[in-house]
Amino acid sequence: WGETAFPSGFMVGVNGSAISTSTTTGKRYQMDFDASNTFQDDGVNFSAVIQLTRKSYGSGNRKFIPFYDLRCDISNSEAVLEVSDDDFSTWRTVGNFDLLRGNPRLYGGGSFVGSRAERITHTANAPFRAVYLGVKLKMGLH
Repeated sequence: WGETAFPSGFMVGVNGSAISTSTTTGKRYQMDFDASNTFQDDGVNFSAVIQLTRKSYGSGNRKFIPFYDLRCDISNSEAVLEVSDDDFSTWRTVGNFDLLRGNPRLYGGGSFVGSRAERITHTANAPFRAVYLGVKLKMGLH
């Protein structure tokens, strides 16, 4: 988003795309297709949070996660991977995916019994697009 000089509620078409402006705390904003301001609002980075549902992987046994793979575009930033093994009550950070690497991998996903949920957070003035989170899983005994 970028600040605009258009009056509140004004609509304008850019390359066939409609842009709507609104007033927020005395500032007017519009979509910024230049990409230089796309990921910030008044100098503060936007956070993108992807929270996945709980998965038991079809077993009540202990599961071991040797690593996670993130299929994503290359970007000059990082994305944090957290996991919850207690129904979203608490989150533990596994690590940061280095998005400068194509399809980065994080080792040391730990183990759990029952189900686990994953959450990825990206907070940077840089693009972020992910396709899927791959999980290497090994079954153990309960």
